[in-house]
Order: sequence, then structure tokens, then C-alpha cells
Amino acid sequence: PERRELAAEVAPPHRLRAALARGVRGLVALDPLSDAAAPALAAALSLALCRLERVRREEPLAQPRVLLLSASAECPSASLRLTNAAFAAKKLEVAIDTVLLAPTADSISLQQLAHLSGGV
Repeated sequence: PERRELAAEVAPPHRLRAALARGVRGLVALDPLSDAAAPALAAALSLALCRLERVRREEPLAQPRVLLLSASAECPSASLRLTNAAFAAKKLEVAIDTVLLAPTADSISLQQLAHLSGGV
């Protein structure tokens, strides 16, 4: 198969900033009391890990890293899913950095996710 250049797939910084801003606005707009964000967060992380594994196969020297933003407090239904993702990330050698945007909340699941995967 033909190998694609990794640098050709990287978006320019202004597009990345715009996409990140849209994502943060979407997170902030979610109802913090609903459990709708929890499955979406774990599913998005699983999808990211799958895509990073594909990149790793094409570029063995790549050192992938994920920045995970959460705008809501701890969600018990997502704890197991996030823990499973943490172990998968550790096995794939993908560091996951986590940021909790909720000012009055603390998330043990996100702390555990970052710790297990070697992130911050």
C-alpha cells in the first residue's frame, strides 16, 4: 500500500484553533446534569485511540497524545468506560492529558485516565 505523508494530513494552526473552539462551545452547551455526555466522551476517546493506532502503523516513530476536555462533573456511568480506555491507551503508548472545565467539580475518573496513560 502507498504510504501517505503524515505532515500532509496535519491541519494548519488556525483550523485547529477554530475546531477546538467549536468543540469547547459544544461541551459548555451540554446540560451538566445529564448523562448524555458520558457515553459520547468514552466513545470519542475510543475512536481517537483507533485512529491513532492506524497512524502508529503508518508512522512507527509517532508519539501520539490526546487532549481530553470535559465540561461536566463526574459521571458514574462513564467511569468503567474511561478506565478501559485508559488501559487501552497505556497498551498503545498513547498519553492522554485531561482538562476538567467545570470550576467546582473534581473527576477521579479523569485523574485516573491521565495517570494510567502517562498523561497530565
